[in-house]
Amino acid sequence: MFVGADVVVLLAAQHRDDVTPVSLYYDTNVKGMEVTLNAMEKNGVKRIVFFSSVAVYGLNKKNPNEEHEKDPFNHYGKSKWQAEQVLQNWYKNHPDWNINIIRPTVIFGERNRGNVYNLLKQISSGRFLMVGNGKNKKSMAYVGNIVAFVKYMIDNKTTGYNVFNYIDKPDFNMNDLVLHIEKVLNKKIPPTHFLYWIGMIRRILF
Repeated sequence: MFVGADVVVLLAAQHRDDVTPVSLYYDTNVKGMEVTLNAMEKNGVKRIVFFSSVAVYGLNKKNPNEEHEKDPFNHYGKSKWQAEQVLQNWYKNHPDWNINIIRPTVIFGERNRGNVYNLLKQISSGRFLMVGNGKNKKSMAYVGNIVAFVKYMIDNKTTGYNVFNYIDKPDFNMNDLVLHIEKVLNKKIPPTHFLYWIGMIRRILF
């Protein structure tokens, strides 16, 4: 499978919030890592770039660095952390390998239909309802920048075991995002703000 390859970039993962059965997270994200490493060893490939996730840190962590305590709260984050542990153990027995891990925040960009796309689509529709004061920040990473970072790692991080968080700065809060989208689309978006508890009731009811 990897005949003639110099480096493997592993993005394959179960990542949706509604995957059933939950064992699929571990079959793909953990066992898939084991299968990949064995295939690499069989074909003499000793370099891998693995896409993990900031989900390994858990919820509501303020700018965690790479050494921050791991506290994944869902099966996606837990399986990603377990996959990293597989890599850690592998490296102990394969110190001549080059292992690079990227923990990105939520990624957006062309052909992406994830959370950021849905958020921006709702804002631009004019039916967006702001819950809270709008000062909560949204950490994001543009896919083009991620690709450039992967290339940088392949070209420059050629030895050892390396881990990097990835996020594009500065963080936007919701008020900033709405204002920016208004400017780009030349479209006025209703400035209505709902109290947080009203938004939660609406979510539960609808």
